Amino acid sequence: MEPYRPDLVAFNGLVIPRLSVAHIPLGSMSVFVCYAHADNSASDPRLRWLDRFLDFLRLLLRYEGLATWSDRDIKAGESWHELIQTQLNRAKVAVLLVSPAFLASDYIARSEIPVLLKQAADRGLKILPVIISPCLYEETRFKYPDWKSGPHELLLGSLQSVNPPSRTLVEMTEGEQNRVLLALARQLERWLEEDRNRTGVDTGTTS
Repeated sequence: MEPYRPDLVAFNGLVIPRLSVAHIPLGSMSVFVCYAHADNSASDPRLRWLDRFLDFLRLLLRYEGLATWSDRDIKAGESWHELIQTQLNRAKVAVLLVSPAFLASDYIARSEIPVLLKQAADRGLKILPVIISPCLYEETRFKYPDWKSGPHELLLGSLQSVNPPSRTLVEMTEGEQNRVLLALARQLERWLEEDRNRTGVDTGTTS
């Protein structure tokens, strides 16, 4: 018997890397963070990219309703695939933490990105990539709404990323990395404010 691998799951007959996602409702705006589990499992906390990103988002706790969700919150017996799909369909913004592990993930390519692209086409979901490490960002194509037959297709490199492919996070100093993550958090804060103004949502902010 093969040893238990908590980083692997079975889906549609495939054994694939377990992914983590985070879903952060900011007032009326929900943000889905899509990333490969390998990019948040290093022993060095400086290389846990989801954790570092969420540290910057915690500055937005002054907005009532801020919460985080990841597959670490899925309890035994719950359908993790259905929960992920529910969050994908509720999101107003998607943040992609792109790396070789991200691009290699069958689950991301087949079950997450196609849903996000369809939501972007149908109702204007915003997609914001951050490039963690050198990868085929500019060459990768995703089909949607069906991952295999499309009929629509998007070149990932056509999406404006927070940092350019020539300056990935792992190629920066820690201070430069923090500047990129801060820029990402500030963009989300701007979109939150726009969403609040458009919908008239009161987040209960106090001075």
